[in-house]
Amino acid sequence: PMADTVKRPQIINREFEERQAKALAERFGVPYIDISTEPINTDYLKVIPRETALELNMIPFHKNHKKIRVAVVSPNSEPVKNYIQTLKKTYEVDFFICQQ
Repeated sequence: PMADTVKRPQIINREFEERQAKALAERFGVPYIDISTEPINTDYLKVIPRETALELNMIPFHKNHKKIRVAVVSPNSEPVKNYIQTLKKTYEVDFFICQQ
């Protein structure tokens, strides 16, 4: 059926992106997270402005007082590293690698 031919490339692409993200996480010694399985509390989204989150491909997915967990796609990009340093002025930051 036509629906199967549309879904199959999306599944393959997602699996490919997931393998790439896991390899990147291993290379950087950073945990990998499948962000699609994490419930995102909208209050956490207030920590990183929407425009910044979209531009830097990052999302906060857990917050407990002054500790925050952030999923990023490109941990080695200078803008991401700089923003993580900014967050560290206020929070204890744990970051994870995720697929886009």
